[in-house]
Amino acid sequence: MDIPMHRFKYTKLTKEQIGQKLKATEAGPKCASEFSGVLAGKSFKIVTKDGPILDYSFNKKNKLTLSENGGKKVKSGYGALTLKQMVFFSHMIPEEQKGYNVFVDLDTNLVTVIEVWLSSDRKEMTLGRKEITVDDREVQRQIYFGYLENEGKEVPENLHHYTNRIEGKGMYWKQDTGIETLTDLKGKVVYVAQKANPMFWEMAKQQLASVGMTADDLKAKLTFGVIRDAARDMIEGRVDAMLCPVVPSAVRSSSARLGHTA
Repeated sequence: MDIPMHRFKYTKLTKEQIGQKLKATEAGPKCASEFSGVLAGKSFKIVTKDGPILDYSFNKKNKLTLSENGGKKVKSGYGALTLKQMVFFSHMIPEEQKGYNVFVDLDTNLVTVIEVWLSSDRKEMTLGRKEITVDDREVQRQIYFGYLENEGKEVPENLHHYTNRIEGKGMYWKQDTGIETLTDLKGKVVYVAQKANPMFWEMAKQQLASVGMTADDLKAKLTFGVIRDAARDMIEGRVDAMLCPVVPSAVRSSSARLGHTA
């Protein structure tokens, strides 16, 4: 077989055409949720193992300045999201067809950097042992582990690392809906009850009441049979969210095997 890795039809673009398309990324990414301003006004240096040294200054909530390996400073738009002590920010570098996706743990100062780029001119072998050049549109990536440099502090011995904790599991990614808190459920279609568990609805009402809401604030309140079907409805966009006040037994037992508490 001489079939490349990609199995779908696409329109070939030249390196110049890709560069033109990427100009839209210079202002930074877009997201249904509001970006965080946690990095605004901050500066730090990221040192990676066997990778780049990245000097960042975050001028505003959506503008940064970057210097790679002590080189010239470039300006770009960015977007940042937070989850507890974790900060994720993403940006492209104008005119270079590459960018960085960065995860920073503010508690440990450990960092994971995912560099991405296009128009790589990379060569690879097909299953039929035929050498091909990877199409310019195919995104390449490289992962680096590192830390935030702090003057006077020792370099951490243990960095982020690869793990097999999600091996054998499945994930489905879709565009952020913008729903992050209970109040974001206002005007949405929500699963609030389960047929086999009458307490589910009672607890859902308490959750809504905790933020001054009732079921009347929802566009529609629905009842599901099994979580698998409810998850499919959310994946396919028929339902916006599910109020799940109890930890499903499957999740609870899986967490117990991993030594976690629910």
